[in-house]
Amino acid sequence: MLNEKEINLLREELASAENPLFIFDDDGDGFCSFLLLYRMHHKGKGFVLKTSPKLDMRLAVKVQEFNPCANNENGVSGQRE
Repeated sequence: MLNEKEINLLREELASAENPLFIFDDDGDGFCSFLLLYRMHHKGKGFVLKTSPKLDMRLAVKVQEFNPCANNENGVSGQRE
């Protein structure tokens, strides 16, 4: 479970992202999670992960195709403290 600080950080990151990429499972829970996040700001794209929830280099090509934008000059957002 996320604490209040982590929830607020995620909300701020989503609000400031120009083109977020949502990667979600191919089940009902994953799709509903995507819809809830997308409805908050109506920005970004969704990508269904139809394999095991393991992210590896094969997914990197797809991520580059979608070209999600980060909200800082490094191209990386969501750095945890």
